[in-house]
Amino acid sequence: VDDRGTFINQKVVPRMALITSQFQLSQRLLVLTAPDMEPLYLKLDEFPNALSPSSVTLCGDACLGLQYGAHECEWFSRFLGRPAFLVRRESIERRSVRGTFSTPIGFANESPFLLVSEKSVDDLHCRVKAASGEDKTRHVIAPNFRANIVVGLSADVPLQPTSLLPYDEDKWKSIAIHVTDDSQVVLKKEGLCNRCKMVCIDQSTSVLSSEPLLTLAKYRREPGGKIAFGVHLSLDPATDAALPAIITEGQTLTIFSPG
Repeated sequence: VDDRGTFINQKVVPRMALITSQFQLSQRLLVLTAPDMEPLYLKLDEFPNALSPSSVTLCGDACLGLQYGAHECEWFSRFLGRPAFLVRRESIERRSVRGTFSTPIGFANESPFLLVSEKSVDDLHCRVKAASGEDKTRHVIAPNFRANIVVGLSADVPLQPTSLLPYDEDKWKSIAIHVTDDSQVVLKKEGLCNRCKMVCIDQSTSVLSSEPLLTLAKYRREPGGKIAFGVHLSLDPATDAALPAIITEGQTLTIFSPG
């Protein structure tokens, strides 16, 4: 957040795209890295030792968070070139998303899980390439959309090539991710993800361009005028896996569609 407690995102500071994160679960750490910066290690099981919660404004919502100390905040301020303060959601803090979404969340924008399909991303890239020309187009890839779940086909999974089509995810009711041979995490669809110019920020360079939002606007506008790509998900009570469960690359899933 900034010095007024308002959250900072890539639309305000595109350079944030260059900050990457990785979990080291064996050591219970979240590791943040950025160009020409030493890694920043955050202990997953330890909350900031703040005397009292700080007021935070996130997407217009008033929240409470615990601010990290000088070392962590200085790391962000130094890399972003402006005052920045790292806060963590209190374990009891919840906020409800405006609109039709049903699940209370913490500091996520609209939902705890965001899914995109590789088929949809590939289709969008082909449309951008056709509109702009091969020599003027940077490749549209899944990281443009900052999803934490990316669905694709694998040669090791018994699916036919036609079993996953672009934008099929719009129609899904829920998905079950098989985290072990006999347990699954079930995620229910909350709604489509409305997109803004943040998808136009190259996540490897932080450079802002007009695509792919310009092309998306031509064929992915909702009746209310919003531009949609990807779907929001939340944890479904039908989950039978022991929580917390780990979702990782390579796991298979079952798709449930209405009807």
